[in-house]
Amino acid sequence: ETTTTTTTTETTGDISRIRTTLEELRQSHATDGNPESIQRILAILRNDLGKRGDITFHTLLHTGIGKTVNKLAKHENTTVRKAAIPILHKWKKIDQSTPDDVKAAAVALV
Repeated sequence: ETTTTTTTTETTGDISRIRTTLEELRQSHATDGNPESIQRILAILRNDLGKRGDITFHTLLHTGIGKTVNKLAKHENTTVRKAAIPILHKWKKIDQSTPDDVKAAAVALV
């Protein structure tokens, strides 16, 4: 049996790519109102972000994904808002449970 562990660098890279995709889809929907953009946003929120257990304070800080998801929590589409808000709550718990010394070390790396 092989166990796959994701390193912080891999996670950060994945989340950075997801953030870029979400930003592009959000802007695309704002420009042309394409309903397919909403479906892709929802799939990413539910499947790619909502189910991840490898996101740390370091990942949140270095990718800025929280800013993007926060914008989606204020989106005009109710379903998008409802998908984004629980993710933000989960990440707030990560922030609150991260010791100050770990936060300081992560901030120093920025």
